[in-house]
Amino acid sequence: MIEEAERWIRESGFKKVCITSRDEAVGFYEALGYKADYSRQMDTGIFKIIYTEKILSQ
Repeated sequence: MIEEAERWIRESGFKKVCITSRDEAVGFYEALGYKADYSRQMDTGIFKIIYTEKILSQ
């Protein structure tokens, strides 16, 4: 589903995807090529939310 969303985003002319991820799921997104920026996080008191981004290739 993520690959299909990235394809649609790329076809729409965007070059970068920015998402937030629960801390325990960051490894999943990193395996898909996303880079986590731990300096941009929020602690909800239940879990941490981490900013991630990916530059899309053509």
